[in-house]
Parts: sequence; C-alpha cells; structure tokens
Amino acid sequence: MGDLQLSEKGQLIGKGRLAEVFEWGDTQVLKLFTAERDPAAIAAEARVSQLVHEAGVPTPGTGGVIEVGGRRGIIYDRAVGSPMVGQLTAKPWKLLSFGRMLAQLHASVHERDVDRLPSQREQLEHYIVSADLPTVYRDRALQRLRELPQGTALCHGDFHPDNVLVDGSTATIIDWTTACSGNPVGDFARTSLILQLGALPAGASPWTRIAVRSGRALFYWSYSQRYRRLRRVSQRDLRPWILPIAVARLGQDVTAERDQLLTLIGQDTPTRRGT
Repeated sequence: MGDLQLSEKGQLIGKGRLAEVFEWGDTQVLKLFTAERDPAAIAAEARVSQLVHEAGVPTPGTGGVIEVGGRRGIIYDRAVGSPMVGQLTAKPWKLLSFGRMLAQLHASVHERDVDRLPSQREQLEHYIVSADLPTVYRDRALQRLRELPQGTALCHGDFHPDNVLVDGSTATIIDWTTACSGNPVGDFARTSLILQLGALPAGASPWTRIAVRSGRALFYWSYSQRYRRLRRVSQRDLRPWILPIAVARLGQDVTAERDQLLTLIGQDTPTRRGT
C-alpha cells in the first residue's frame, strides 16, 4: 500500500464524521478516513463491502485500501445518483413512493446470506454494554436480545435514506461499515427507529415542525407497510427488538436521539422490584 499525495485525488464530493469522499479518476471515488480511524476497521469495511458487492447487492465494488497523505482510504466504484434523504427534501410529493422504494430495497438485502460477516448479536451486545445507562437497563436489553432468534441473513446495520443513492428508478446502497449476518427483523427495527426519531431543525417555526413530523410519519408508514407485506413481518415480531436496538443505539452515542431513546427504554423496562 503506497502513500500517494493529496494532490492526486479529485474534488471533495461528500463528508461525514469519520471520512471524506473525493473523486478518484473518471469511474471511482476515494473514501478517505480521519487519521484516528482504526486501520483494522478500514480493512474490515473494504472486505465486507466487496463481499456484499459480489453477492449481487446493488452496491459499489472496491479497489482496495490505499494511503494518501498519511491517511488510509478505500477506493470504490463510482455510483450514480444522489442520497435519497436530499431528494426527499427537494421532492416531498414523492414521500410515499420513496418509502416503498426503500422497503423493497431493504427486503431484497434480507433475501441474501453472505458468509464471513460479523455476527449481529455480537455487534449489538458490544453496543449495549457500551451504553451510558444503569446496569439494570443494559442487563434487560442483553437478556431480551439473547431470547431472540439470531438468523443468517445479510443485514446492513445502518439502513436509512442517507445511505441510499437514487437515480430515477435505480438505487444503490452505500456504507456497509456495520454490515452483519443476523435476523432481518432486527435490521428492520433499527431502520424503524432511525426513521421515527431524530432532532427537528434548530429554530424551526411551529409550522415547519409540524411539516417535518408529518412527512416523517408518512414516509415511515409507507416504508413499514411495504416492508411488512414483502417480508410478512408483524408488529408482534417487531416489538421485542425495540429495547435491545434502542439501548444499542445509545451505545453508539447518538446524542440527537438520546431523550427519545431513553423514553422508549423506560417504557419497556420495569422499574418495580419483582416485575
């Protein structure tokens, strides 16, 4: 893995908490991680992303790990389209159709089994143990998780509209950092929480807040109805996953959702002795 110069990369086209994405030639992009990112985690992401691509999932293939300006990065094939979340904002009249598209894409992921992926249960256990909560809450979440069936399906682990690129009727899934092998209902539960929770725009007017809440509710309804129909999942199947998924999400330090997650956890966790 040679150390290339920063000048060799192209224009910045995206930026997240852990990495920046740059153009890399005419047909590829470079996901360049912060210096603090664990090299083993970067190598694991490259390996998993390629395994998922080879399984036939609509996601970019990888060109391996390189070093640029002292930072490690992964070369990906360039995908067409822009994030669904931005298109939802620009075209709110497509909320329902985008919700159905997201559901169909998620259901298609769960039809596949991919070998050599991390375990969903072990991944969730790690995040639950890391959650900043009293032990009684973490222990109950762990107990609930261990009572649920594991499964062997491909799960994205962070499936939401910002990780789906849309170009007309074509959709591409990106960011397989938390991909795992497990129970699809757990993956569906995580997406369900992401779509329903989250902070509203700072300083937004009451009307804007109403519009955002209403749009979020419609989008989730469209997504969940289609997914449940495709995968034959009921509310009864979903309900047991909410506690472990909510606690695990706290363990990932999602501060914008903390108050809402604590409310969900409190509703599910008995506080009286003997209950």
